[in-house]
Amino acid sequence: MFDESVWKNGEKIAQDYLREKGYKIVYTNFSCVGVEVDIVSVLSIKAQTKILKKEHLENKNLQIKKVCEKYLKNAKKDESFSENENYNFCKFKRYLAKNDAKNCKNEIKSLLKSLKISYKSSLKNINNVLVITEVKARSSKKFGSGFDAVDNKKIQHIKKAGEYLLRQKQFFEFEIRFDVASVDAEKLDYIENAF
Repeated sequence: MFDESVWKNGEKIAQDYLREKGYKIVYTNFSCVGVEVDIVSVLSIKAQTKILKKEHLENKNLQIKKVCEKYLKNAKKDESFSENENYNFCKFKRYLAKNDAKNCKNEIKSLLKSLKISYKSSLKNINNVLVITEVKARSSKKFGSGFDAVDNKKIQHIKKAGEYLLRQKQFFEFEIRFDVASVDAEKLDYIENAF
């Protein structure tokens, strides 16, 4: 049995998720070429740059932490050493033997150079993206997840609507991506590039 409140709540959860990630919602429940698209949003170059920068910083910190932990295993720790201490080379090098400190510093330097090249390369490959999101909401998984309801026929209809939207002037030079949001009992699972 169809419950409109579950469907509307599912769409709201998906829209909130997209906004939080930096997407701009352009249309909701947009009808064209005999198809209704649940959410049409845009992920701009600026928003993607912000996301990439955040991911880059998180990855950089994680990689530096791994390098530091590798060298700290051999270090002599005293009472002043804290496991929660920020993994900043200047702060923890006092715990390392002279040779280990030099090797650690060189490894971090090399790592940072590699990560910077990777980050700059990622920035070169981004464009504005038109994102078509199909939302499937369920009050429970009793009859399967929302993803199970997106069949080949539905995919073809959504792609047809996406092609129509790309021909519109404001989206002419955009890339397109098709996502699926499954909301089961108010829990969101979101798949980018679902088809």
